[in-house]
Amino acid sequence: MNNLVICFLVLIGVMMPTSADGVMLPGRMVNVTMALLPLYGYLLLKQKKYDPVNLLIAIGVGVLLILLTITSPYPTYRYGNGLMFIVLFSLCLLNNNKNPLDLKPYLRTLFILNIFFAVLSFLIIFDVPLGVDFIYNNYQAFYPELIPNMLFQSKPVTVFGTHSIAGFYNFLFFVTNLALYKYTKQIWYLLFAFCYMVFLFWLQSSTSLVFFLIAFIALQFELYKAQRFLFFLTLIIELFALVLIYQTIGEVIGQTLDRLFSEGNGLGGRYAEGGNLANNLNYVMNNPLGGIGFGYTTDFMFADSGYLEYALRGSILTTLAVLISFSRYIFRNVTTSYRYVFLFAYLAFEIGFSNMLYYRTFGITLFLIALFNQMQRHEQSKLNTEAHKI
Repeated sequence: MNNLVICFLVLIGVMMPTSADGVMLPGRMVNVTMALLPLYGYLLLKQKKYDPVNLLIAIGVGVLLILLTITSPYPTYRYGNGLMFIVLFSLCLLNNNKNPLDLKPYLRTLFILNIFFAVLSFLIIFDVPLGVDFIYNNYQAFYPELIPNMLFQSKPVTVFGTHSIAGFYNFLFFVTNLALYKYTKQIWYLLFAFCYMVFLFWLQSSTSLVFFLIAFIALQFELYKAQRFLFFLTLIIELFALVLIYQTIGEVIGQTLDRLFSEGNGLGGRYAEGGNLANNLNYVMNNPLGGIGFGYTTDFMFADSGYLEYALRGSILTTLAVLISFSRYIFRNVTTSYRYVFLFAYLAFEIGFSNMLYYRTFGITLFLIALFNQMQRHEQSKLNTEAHKI
């Protein structure tokens, strides 16, 4: 039952609309998170035993945030953020090693998600009204101008609203499909991995282009180890493509660096003096052990940096708590080298977005980590069976 609940959670987390007829639905993110909470509660109750360190961290952060909210100098409150923290620390308490050993529901669910993302992405890239209208009507996000701008540029943001978030999750699904190709040797996982690489490139954000470069190197490395013929075939195709677009490559690299550190919407524009996050930085530097709890004011920018949002709300202690708790969750559930890939991707992306408090993260992260947990346990089961035969 645990496996089915996890698969259901990711389908809710990915496919739940955020708008109706192009109009954003107020409170939808909080409502979706509230819908996920009982399912997380079910998984936790079934588990019975918890990581004592993460449990202590969760309780400590909860008490700290309540105290800081009570003493907050701002009279306006956003208690929905409290719900996000509850689900985040619930996620960090989960142990997938106790789930029944059954990879099939995960593979079927991943296939549905792959088809869903691939169809929507290609419809957007080729500007097909069916797909464009579907995204415009059902997946408006953050602010009204965002999705029209993304669709006008044919960026396959699908359900994620912005090209940076889409780039992050496309990379995670690339890694997952590549790992499954390596594990099962089934060619369609390789084809899906290649599709996610195409989407990463087409998104043309600094996040997506950095992850595209990492994905490109990873694909070549895995093909060289697994299929020498496919490695040389793709290498020839890639070299031919480079010859055709060699002038564009330098421009893409330059644009990536410009966007990454630009004073507009890059890291330079956020963290530099006078940037979006300048007030946040100043407050945290002057009040490293203080915070505003769930208080709210327009003086601060929320969501543009996970590390600063956690410190702003609950002091640098909360930032450290989130990092330690999430890292322990990854390392407890994934024992293969892929845990380093996941941890790097999540921690790097937190620099530019409060991703661990993003409601789609709660379903996707749980599913992907549980899937990798199933893969490693299946592999160990095979090794044990072979050892008994000998």
